[in-house]
Amino acid sequence: PALKGAVFSFQKQLLEEDTILCHRNQLSPSMKNSKLAASWEFASVLDFFRVFGPEVLKSCKACLAAHTKRERKAWPRNERTRYTESDLNSACSFSPACLLGALEHADEDAKLQLADIHIVMLKGLHARAHSPPCRMNWLEYVGKAIRESWAQVCEGSPPPCFSRDAKDEGAGDGLGALYDGLEASERLRVLRFLCEVCCERNTEIATRLESAKDHSCLTQKSKEMAAEMRPGDKPVEVTIPGLKRSIMISHDLEFVDDIRHTQEFAQDYYCRRYFLLQPKSEAQWDHCFMLRERKPEESSGQPTFEVVCSSGEEFIKFVEDHVDVTLFGAKTRKKFRDYFGDIKQWKEEAEKLELAREKVKKELGDNPFSSHSLDVDQGRRGSRRARKTARYAEVESSESESEESESEEEEPEEISESGGEESEGFEPEEGESSSSSEPESESENSESESDKSKAE
Repeated sequence: PALKGAVFSFQKQLLEEDTILCHRNQLSPSMKNSKLAASWEFASVLDFFRVFGPEVLKSCKACLAAHTKRERKAWPRNERTRYTESDLNSACSFSPACLLGALEHADEDAKLQLADIHIVMLKGLHARAHSPPCRMNWLEYVGKAIRESWAQVCEGSPPPCFSRDAKDEGAGDGLGALYDGLEASERLRVLRFLCEVCCERNTEIATRLESAKDHSCLTQKSKEMAAEMRPGDKPVEVTIPGLKRSIMISHDLEFVDDIRHTQEFAQDYYCRRYFLLQPKSEAQWDHCFMLRERKPEESSGQPTFEVVCSSGEEFIKFVEDHVDVTLFGAKTRKKFRDYFGDIKQWKEEAEKLELAREKVKKELGDNPFSSHSLDVDQGRRGSRRARKTARYAEVESSESESEESESEEEEPEEISESGGEESEGFEPEEGESSSSSEPESESENSESESDKSKAE
């Protein structure tokens, strides 16, 4: 205990303003001055899409075709938005820098990006809406959800533009203009609120959460059984204690602790905790985001955070420059190095893929398969090479000439065969008339006709 008190007094003495200023060079070069990016709400939105982005995308795609048909009846063609696969993926998987620019309305594209992030979530919540959520009416759906559930989900009052008397307060301004006039922090609160609503009302997300709850209630023996299973093993039926119902378990069980992000990634010598949002796939290697706990403010006593890394590139640089014996212990340094190797490998693979795409684009152009397009009229792949037109009269005359030449070549063979048979003294038996030779001649004629048909 005495040593522990000495260490804490030593740490309190070191963590002063001069030390904090000295450690500012460890922060993210792109977001170290952003209070919005350092807020826990910002990290909460990133973590939601990191964990539930595939479910949001799946629920949006399930109703996209039906929504497109309904939008044709409700909106003119020039106001409708046609979402491609790339548009949907970018609305469900984005980098911290992209989210920050969208919340701050950096430009017109950033505003549309923020709208699409809301729309992909709203489509999953209103799959059977007569007038589906789109860029023309998505704020109305957000306002309806706020009036119904804000008090149960969030603390404090909602933004004034979504109150019931917003039209009277706007004095003729539309809801879009009122939303654009909000602070970026207020737009972040609205987005985080919608993420909380999706956790309760989105069918795909709710099903996954219920399964995680059931898996967490299993006995230790059932959890160990699932841990020993391998991919391809037959699922096993087990009973959940206390609930009197059974479920099927396999090797890939997910628990509540796997979804809930509460444990810090690391802790330095100054007892500051580091929270890391790790990308889920190789394609998202640059979506790395890490916060560090600051010294608690004396007035509130609540911990605040600062952005250490906002991309995979910044994480690599932080590990190379600052993860050493002066800041972290041996186990923590090894943990950083292990994940550093994964991020660097993903980066190299992404760079190789990009070089391959550039090579194909350079050799074959922007649309490498345009020269092999399908023939629309005939419904098949057509070649563009020049073809000689066929003249069937010439073909028939050439075929007849070839048949005549073949028949002339075969005649000497028949004469030689007949001469050979006569030299052997072959004569017809008595009782056989000359008519018996007629079928033979007919058969020979039929054989010659068959030979001609084969030649043809």
